[in-house]
Amino acid sequence: MTSKARRDCLHDVNPFKRKKTTHIGLWMDRYLEHQTNIIANDNGKNATQKLFSEISDRSRNSIPDGYERAFKRRKESFFNDILGENNTTYVLQDFEATGRLVVGFGDSGVLENGLALEHTWGVPILPGPSLKGVAAAAAHHLLPDPKESTESTESKKSTWSKTAGSKDVEDPTYAEILFGFEQMAGLVTFHDAWWVPDEDNWPIHSDILTVHNQSYYDAVQGTIPPPKGTEDPTPVQFVSSSGKYLVALSASQEAADLGWLEAAMEILTIGLTKLGIGAKTSAGYGYLQPVENPDNDIAKHQKESAKQSDMCMELEQWFDSNSSLSATQKYRELKDSDWILKLESEPESVQWAAWDIISNYIKKNKKTKVWLDDVQTKLKP
Repeated sequence: MTSKARRDCLHDVNPFKRKKTTHIGLWMDRYLEHQTNIIANDNGKNATQKLFSEISDRSRNSIPDGYERAFKRRKESFFNDILGENNTTYVLQDFEATGRLVVGFGDSGVLENGLALEHTWGVPILPGPSLKGVAAAAAHHLLPDPKESTESTESKKSTWSKTAGSKDVEDPTYAEILFGFEQMAGLVTFHDAWWVPDEDNWPIHSDILTVHNQSYYDAVQGTIPPPKGTEDPTPVQFVSSSGKYLVALSASQEAADLGWLEAAMEILTIGLTKLGIGAKTSAGYGYLQPVENPDNDIAKHQKESAKQSDMCMELEQWFDSNSSLSATQKYRELKDSDWILKLESEPESVQWAAWDIISNYIKKNKKTKVWLDDVQTKLKP
């Protein structure tokens, strides 16, 4: 006899009959139909099997209403925050799963095995702490360290080993600087990687792991029987994910200028391609490859954002107010002003944007070439 897992008023609820944008996380966590395995009058199908079949069936599901807009807003927020008060900059990179991913396998829920889903939208994510763990593991296991025979202070500080650090705030190792420890936060923040919406490819799949020799694995230590090879296999069903994910890392502009942000992304890329993320990496799950996406070009968006800065807006207004002057006259006026001196103290992205504005209004010729070359050198575009 079976035992209902829902209240009577919800027992016959089936959102897949009405719309395709059911919140998968809510459905997984709250709407298991029966507590026991066998569903009466349903051809002996397993309750968990039915649930997995519903959430992984592409014909029954689609991208949640509003998720594409939310994804776009989130990506734009990274670009918009670049020139914010926190002086934060970002590096973005798309990664695509080479197969299936099993991230959040141990998450709590009504099912034995979980899946990491974005809380609001119910789509797969790669949690920021998981990404940071992969990067830290890659740094520890895969990055070369100075030879052990070298005893210099610098070589000890430049180690990526997790066990070599002294946890000294005044003298941290590279690993401690990047990833932090109890007394010091790491320089780089690893954000949750959201699934890149793709109407043609549903990212949730039903998977099966078949356990052989069950009694061998269930045995208590000291009484472990040898694997017989004659027991019936025990299939265990779970859900996995696939698709592309937008990985975002952030740091202060000072840390980025020192190369820590790019280093973190390079290390994370090594980890995702060589070590994998989540569960069952030894069985081929969890591996991703970087994918080129011109829309992730932070430098391009930095320049566009910088054009909206107060300094660049004033520079645009200066050129507009002197629109009646010839290019040569504008060059002379600008040369005699303190504009370039003021721009040299601005952030690099603002200098780049200012150079774009100046070179748009004043073209190189025999009279302006030397001055423009000097300005270009000073503004470092």
